[in-house]
Amino acid sequence: MSNGNPNKLLKKVNLNANLLNILKNNPPQWWENIKNDKEIIIEIRSDKSKSYINCYYNGGCILGELNCDGKGNFKGKIHYKYIPIKLNNEEDYVKYNFGNQQIDLNHLKPSIPDLNNFDIKTISLIKKQVENYYPNNSEKGYQYKFIQKDPYFIDSEFQYNKFLGKDSRIDLVRLDHSVNKIVFVELKLFGNKELFNSKNGNNRNIEGQLKLYNNFITCFKDDLREYYIDLLKLKKELGLLSKQVLKIVNNNELGQYSVAEKPLLIIVGCTQKWIKNNAEDIKNRIRKYALGCYYFGKVNENSNIKEERNRFLFP
Repeated sequence: MSNGNPNKLLKKVNLNANLLNILKNNPPQWWENIKNDKEIIIEIRSDKSKSYINCYYNGGCILGELNCDGKGNFKGKIHYKYIPIKLNNEEDYVKYNFGNQQIDLNHLKPSIPDLNNFDIKTISLIKKQVENYYPNNSEKGYQYKFIQKDPYFIDSEFQYNKFLGKDSRIDLVRLDHSVNKIVFVELKLFGNKELFNSKNGNNRNIEGQLKLYNNFITCFKDDLREYYIDLLKLKKELGLLSKQVLKIVNNNELGQYSVAEKPLLIIVGCTQKWIKNNAEDIKNRIRKYALGCYYFGKVNENSNIKEERNRFLFP
């Protein structure tokens, strides 16, 4: 995105043709294994004219910037902290040597287990590593469980750069079939300090974030609609859509969808007492910038725009 043309979203879906064709027509076994794991979320990322694929578990990217060259060679990356290691012996403990008054660990020779084709064992090992950083009850853990549970979530971590001088990511994007809207969603764990830090002019608090998102979405709503229509068509080609969203695409219903200008706030991990103590204050601070606020104790399977218990919509 560029401040030089503030009325145009410089973000297009343009997946490498070799990558798309091979994954569609002659998919490698490792790709099939990743697709068949229902806990792994596969997203198409776009940065101006370049697009690639990221694969996530609980918010940890286990396969990033997947692409393919003209010879059919695949490349991607994973952060070293998610790579499982093993010792070249049967012991679980690393022994210290204190020779010459210095601690010596040069004898330690860790290695990487055979991570062949992202098979079930491989994926399980990587998942355990990711959970050290993003456990199931973390904010990211909740975020990606929503995608698993609710088939209408179509994207996560939508990133935009340098809008009003800010870089930011919106957590989730959802098709709301009940109102024919593309809805951007911000998700917070109930203890997130940004819910309570209400200093004026600080976009690190929740009202500052939602105001920025509201301004961004309003500015680019037509481009965002076009972007997500293209994205869903590409996800269809790769077999990455839920059957519910696939039905919407196949029935040519996307033309009826518009972008909701205000984001929806979802707060998770809440008790009824916490909601009673905090909901009124949060509502008063965000109502100008948010579509509504939902309070969930655990991951909910339906986030439609409909007022129910602990779901508040703002006029």
